[in-house]
Amino acid sequence: MPYRRVVYSCVLGVLLLAIPSVHSGLAAWEAPGQTAVSFVDAPSAEHGADAPNAPSPSILRAAGALGTATPSVPGVGFSATATPAPVADPPQAIATPAPMATVSDEPPGEAPPEPTPPAPAASVLSTNQVVVFYGYPDHPGLGVLGTYEPADAALAVRWQAAEYDRINGDDGATAMLDLVYAQAQADPTENGLYLRYLPDDVVQRYLAAAHKFDVELTLDLQIGRGDPLDEVRKIERYLRDPRVHVAIDPEYAVGPQGVPIETPGT
Repeated sequence: MPYRRVVYSCVLGVLLLAIPSVHSGLAAWEAPGQTAVSFVDAPSAEHGADAPNAPSPSILRAAGALGTATPSVPGVGFSATATPAPVADPPQAIATPAPMATVSDEPPGEAPPEPTPPAPAASVLSTNQVVVFYGYPDHPGLGVLGTYEPADAALAVRWQAAEYDRINGDDGATAMLDLVYAQAQADPTENGLYLRYLPDDVVQRYLAAAHKFDVELTLDLQIGRGDPLDEVRKIERYLRDPRVHVAIDPEYAVGPQGVPIETPGT
């Protein structure tokens, strides 16, 4: 027993003397940026790992800052292990995507192109002979058309066109009724144009016959003192039907001072 007390007294004395030196050594190993140091017990080489009366398992734990070295203090019975502190990554700036530019096929400052108009319909004259019955209703002296009722006229001209088509080779034959819509007058009229117009109900009868028997209908304008463009506008409502066409008689276009039949047409 006295021998053990002496040994313990010696060990404690060594510890008390060594601790200030350990603190001085730790200060020398201090390195910026380290966050913790942990002192853990280590069996003294003098006593061995299985010494029955080894010192307390934890002699000292302290917070501090050390470098990367791991010192071992001789005779003290513990070692210091430096734990590097995690270094936080600097905050990263979040890039904001630039707005996408609007892409346009049009040059800046220019208006978009006008839409392409539809292709005009093929002319009835391009590959056909046109077989026409011309005239004014109920006036046989003005043409063969005046000798028929509208439906009879349509049937007769269609039969006549078939005869032409039979002998004209590769060309076709189109049947047509040519109806005088604006008729020139030798005497003045209330409209001042020396013209008389067919009533709408008469035009509608001929148009119905044209549709029923699949023939074309032309409205004939004799102009008188009128303006050709103004006269065409008067039949515009009929011209919306693709079966209806317009014809102008220049022989009766006498200008603003002329008189039909007396004045030569232009």
